[in-house]
Amino acid sequence: MKTLSASLITFLLGGGLLGGGLCLVSSRAVAIEVTAEQSDQGAIVRIDGELFAEYRTLSQHQPAIWPIIGPTGKPVTRSYPIGPLQKAERDDHPHHHSLWISHQDVNGHDFWAPRDHEKPENERKIIKHLEFSKIASEGNEAVIVARNRWIAGTDGPICEDERTWVFGADEDSRWIDCTIKIIASHGDVTFGDIKDGFFAIRVAGTMKVDAELGGKIVNSRGQTNKGAWAMPAEWVDYSGPVDGETNDETVGIAIFNHPANFQNPCRWHVRNYGLFTANPFGEKDFPPSEIVQGGRTISAGQSLTLRYRVLIHRGDTVEGKVAEGYKKYVAAGPEGILPVILDEDFQHRMDRWASTDREQTKKMWSLESGGHGNNNRVLRVAGASSYEPPHRSPHSIALLKDVVVEDFELTADVQNTNPTAGNHRDLCFFWGYQDPSHFYYVHLGAKPDPHSCQIFIVNDAPRTMITEKKSAGTPWTDEWHKVKVRRNVESGLMEVFFDDMKTPVMTATDKTFTWGRVGIGTFDDNGNFDNIKLRGHVVQSIPASAKLP
Repeated sequence: MKTLSASLITFLLGGGLLGGGLCLVSSRAVAIEVTAEQSDQGAIVRIDGELFAEYRTLSQHQPAIWPIIGPTGKPVTRSYPIGPLQKAERDDHPHHHSLWISHQDVNGHDFWAPRDHEKPENERKIIKHLEFSKIASEGNEAVIVARNRWIAGTDGPICEDERTWVFGADEDSRWIDCTIKIIASHGDVTFGDIKDGFFAIRVAGTMKVDAELGGKIVNSRGQTNKGAWAMPAEWVDYSGPVDGETNDETVGIAIFNHPANFQNPCRWHVRNYGLFTANPFGEKDFPPSEIVQGGRTISAGQSLTLRYRVLIHRGDTVEGKVAEGYKKYVAAGPEGILPVILDEDFQHRMDRWASTDREQTKKMWSLESGGHGNNNRVLRVAGASSYEPPHRSPHSIALLKDVVVEDFELTADVQNTNPTAGNHRDLCFFWGYQDPSHFYYVHLGAKPDPHSCQIFIVNDAPRTMITEKKSAGTPWTDEWHKVKVRRNVESGLMEVFFDDMKTPVMTATDKTFTWGRVGIGTFDDNGNFDNIKLRGHVVQSIPASAKLP
């Protein structure tokens, strides 16, 4: 088993082979092999036999990934405090460990900078490695899956997490994908509203803006350096020279926030001195913006999953094609499976949804208790709103604000709470929504007729039924049900499923609208929505003529 000794790593970082600029990746267009194997510290990842990164199960009080070697063969994250100080590094913030995950307020406990290292182990706050469930090489990627327990000293365990790390590379870039599932294994767990957290990197000293060697911060909204701090963005890129020598090649590190994360875009605690974190929880310490975040509680036995990609590239943000890299990341998914865009459980917020009746949004749409399980919240719609559509169609609609899709699959848990509504007892789903006069929807009515339990198109005219396979009626009860809506743009096929997720209850074929927003609602009924998952292909360029609310 191959491992790297501390002395060898010190030699590499201190001006040995890596300091001499040896490139680990050949410029030849050949297959790149990425491998992983267990090491004394945890697990080592190699590219074509050379060090890429090492996952360390314990770095002070938490797991961390260090070193991380970029495409030019040089480290791209700070060495201190795991290794010796390097050029332009400072010995500040000893709790910043290369690439790590932590938070300053977890049920009131500080796991970010606990400052209790001198205490006996049973009194210290620690994110303790429990086991590796997987260390493997799979094709041109390496995978590490680790389970950890968050322990608050004498207060005992708070929660657990499972982290899946996937490492990959091509000739000009390298990437590390992270999926972290936080599990409320020991009761309710709250990640508090605070700025210090969550998915974090400390860049190499020469790359930081304050080193004045050419370092620069750029986010997806075009804000730079200090102007990017705390701002909502889909991604942030931090680029600069990796050793500060004359004509030294610029390298960048970008973090992508996956659109399926409960907070997208999220806030970024990114500083000119080199700290770089995606923080979906902080709000009170940040300046006001259109994105409102806050602490999040995971109920006992439940979990929260977050996904990120770290892209390490040659050149600055433009040269490294960071924006294009983000699009590829969003579009990526197993063959035949649409990538996840949204995974919404409505535990804390509904601000990714826009009501067509903005004046009555709070009256018509609310987060309420009473869903699946204890302390669960759902999105509730309260009958018909005062919204008057241009053409005969449903009144109460909530649209997903920040995503426009082509092909998609949407699943949801639904409950109609109006048993006296009769044959038109309903809830609705919307797609291809381009403006109030152009969209599709399905009316899940109790009994079918030309206006109920059908798939409709609204095309600058009153709704028109386009159902091909028709339903015998939606079997509403007072219980929760499952709904799936699936759309294929190329064929025009639209399918609606109710409870049985294998056989559609309604179908239609139409190619009028090839893109649009998705939404939920009702004609004039009461009901609840929960656990909405959207998979699909995101539209990157929307025509200027579109009028999306």
